[in-house]
This record gives sequence, structure tokens and C-alpha cells, in this order.
Amino acid sequence: MPLDIAKANPNEVLRNFIEGVRGLKDGVKVVLGYDIESILTAGMIIKALRGQDTPFEVINAVEASRNLYEVNNVVSINADLVTCKGCINLQTSESDSAIRRASSYILRYRLLADSVRQVLSEYVIMPKELRYLIMASLISKHTPRLLSGELSEVERDFVNKLVSEGLLDVVRAPQLIGWVYATPAEAAKYSVDIMVPDFFMSEEVPSDLDVSHIVKALGVDRKVIEGPHYLIKPRWFVKDIHLLSYILTWAIDVEGPEVLPLTVLNTNHLIWYGIGYMRGLGLLRSLVDTVRRGSHKKIGRMLIIDIDAIEGFSLTVAGKALRGSKLISSNDLVLGKVGDDVYIPVQAVTKKLLIGLLKHDTDLHRGYIVIKASRLANVIKYAGV
Repeated sequence: MPLDIAKANPNEVLRNFIEGVRGLKDGVKVVLGYDIESILTAGMIIKALRGQDTPFEVINAVEASRNLYEVNNVVSINADLVTCKGCINLQTSESDSAIRRASSYILRYRLLADSVRQVLSEYVIMPKELRYLIMASLISKHTPRLLSGELSEVERDFVNKLVSEGLLDVVRAPQLIGWVYATPAEAAKYSVDIMVPDFFMSEEVPSDLDVSHIVKALGVDRKVIEGPHYLIKPRWFVKDIHLLSYILTWAIDVEGPEVLPLTVLNTNHLIWYGIGYMRGLGLLRSLVDTVRRGSHKKIGRMLIIDIDAIEGFSLTVAGKALRGSKLISSNDLVLGKVGDDVYIPVQAVTKKLLIGLLKHDTDLHRGYIVIKASRLANVIKYAGV
């Protein structure tokens, strides 16, 4: 891989890499993290590689950390457990920079996905819907809403640009998903952020429900639940950026990170993820009931909840919904137990916990690490959680 330039501009290094691997017979390995931004970035890189007939292989960061060492022509995205030579390592950071280390580069961006989109748009056409996905990736870092801070300056600039181009509306209202385009009763029934446990997936939501019902049910001041809704202006399968963010979060757990980059190649996949997400709300309701009854086990900050099956279930979405509604502590991690197997959502764990898990006998199942319940205590002791 031609990494013989000595420039501090990350865009130039990325261009040099893309042009240098054009038509490479051995192809490129694309290693992606488990967050939405990393997966979208991987999808754009794959789209550019396909556009120039360069073979590629997609590997998740956990698998790559076990098997990827002395390999060239690797692009890793927010996969800091991966060590390899001749790599391009893309990272989300507080500033834009390029750092050379031996035969590899670390490319850092404040807005990783959108910065890569702008560079790769020089080589292939990027659909406009991709910018909504990028917006959803930014919003995902600020969920659940009641526990999150404001957008950063660079994130606000991104929002303002979408608004100025007529792609996005920003409306201030009670922050239940759907509040500004559905009835209040429908929003209270289906919203996971803010989730109101008394009304979520209930057949007994008052038809005349208004803000006062929400304030009373949550026990908070009205000002607390007021905030911005980011609404997609063109007609699409989804209206609300927060809903899109949760659909993508659900898909990482349920489908696995290697599948999601394909949404950049064909955004129609998102429709099926949206259908799956809505179907999964019933499963989430049963989990909410379990937690409210206290029918779960807690070790440290880990809540272990017995479930019938993991298929179609996003524990990351569940954790955010439960934390946002104050049913669990803000730093609690929700795990699912099926028989003797405990499922841990990779996108929700800390780096230290992930390292601890990888030191033990574990399996991967789509977006989850699976460990035997008998081994979990040792991991918790190592990671201090």
C-alpha cells in the first residue's frame, strides 16, 4: 500500500489510499467498530472500493482483534483493539489530523462519517439519504435524551447545513418520538426515547393524553421533557432522526455490524430494519415489565434478565430506554440470559470490559458477545463493573 507521502492532511492520505488500492487483486480488509458512525463510514469505503473494482472483506473489530496482525491493506474504523501493519486507522476525535506511525496512518476527524463522505464523493455518487444516516449516528451519541447533553458545535453546524439546504426541520416540543407528527397517544405508546413505562406498548393509553399526563407519569418538570425534534423534510420511510437512530442501533445488535454497511449501497434495507424494530417493541415491553417487577439479577452494574430468545431483541435499545425512563441507573448495562448463555451487546460495553470478555472463552453472535453465565463473574471482577 503506497503510504510514502508525508502530509498532515487526513483527506490527502485517504485519497492516496483509495487510489493506491485501485484494482488490487488481494483486496482490502475493512475492519469496523460497533457504533453507527463506524459502520456508515465502512459502508462508504466499501462503495468506493466496489466502484473501482477492488475486492474487499468486511471484518468486525472483535474478530479482527483475534486474527488480524501481520496483514497489509487494512482500513479500520474506530477499532482500537486492532493492531496491524500498513493500515489506515480512521478515528472519531476532537480535531482533524493525520499521524504516521511506522507504515500506518491514524486519520482523525471531528465528524468522521461526513468527512469521509465528502472525500469519497469525488470517486462515487453518495445518496442524499446517507446524510440522514450520518445525522442519526451523531444523535445516537446523545441518547437517551433525558440523560444527554447538547450537541457539540461541529454537530450543530452539520444540523444547520441540512436545515439550510431544505433537508431537515428542527421543531421544539415534548421529546417523545412521534410527538410532532403523530397523536400524543400514539407517541406515548411507541416512543422508546422518551419512554413512559405506564403507556409504552399499552392498550390503555388515554385518548386525550397530553403533556400533563407525561409530566405526571415521569415525575419531572415540563421543561425537562421539552427539546428539539430533527425531522426529515423529503418523503422517506421514516420522519424522525431519533427514530432512525434507534432503528440503526437495533440493527447492529440483531443483524450484526458486518451486514449494516450494505445500507450505504442500498438504503432500501433500512425499511426491513424499521419493520423489525417495530416488531421488537413488544419484546421490549415484556423486558420493561420484568424490570419493574424486580424479576432480574444484578451483579455490580450489570442487570441480567432472563429472556426466551435473543433473536429480534436489541439489548442496547432496551438499556437506553430503561436508563432514560429512570428504571435503572444511568451506568447500568443490560444483559440477556438465554439458558446458560449470557448475551452482551458489544456496542454498549466499555473498552475495558470488552478486553476482559476477550480474555475468556466467548463466542460472537451478530452484535453480541456470548459467554457462559458461570464465567461472567470473573469478567466483572477484571473489568471492575
